[in-house]
Amino acid sequence: MSSEPKPHPLSIFLVEDETLIRMMVAEMIEELGHTVVAEGSNLKQALSLAQTANFDVAILDINLSGAAN
Repeated sequence: MSSEPKPHPLSIFLVEDETLIRMMVAEMIEELGHTVVAEGSNLKQALSLAQTANFDVAILDINLSGAAN
């Protein structure tokens, strides 16, 4: 039996414009024991959520809809 403590679950803010990729990444995050608390698919949504959502970590797509941000 392992005596290592379990990592603290994190609240994740996810920004990805490709729906299937966003769903896949969100599923992987959940499988790792963390929670996706906010998801954005474009820059406007992402900026709004970044100001209002309560999260520990953000995973951001750097090329939203063909525009590098």
